[in-house]
Amino acid sequence: MVLEFSERYYLIIADLNSEEYYYSVNLKEPFALVIGNENRGPNDIWRKSAYKQIKIPILGSTESLNTSVATGIILYDAVRQRLCK
Repeated sequence: MVLEFSERYYLIIADLNSEEYYYSVNLKEPFALVIGNENRGPNDIWRKSAYKQIKIPILGSTESLNTSVATGIILYDAVRQRLCK
């Protein structure tokens, strides 16, 4: 099953197992962000429906970020990209 999503928005998944970092993705276009939980990440239905899957680099012994922290980091970069043309 693939979720139907609006053609006006890109669906972006944040997951530790993704290959691409959030700062390398164009966040200037309208998007919906799905943040996986700290243990399992987003389920396969969301992954299959995603335009992009992104991750946040984590250094040191931290295993994962709180979902609200991860959301803030990604949304801050979306604003930064939109302001810095």
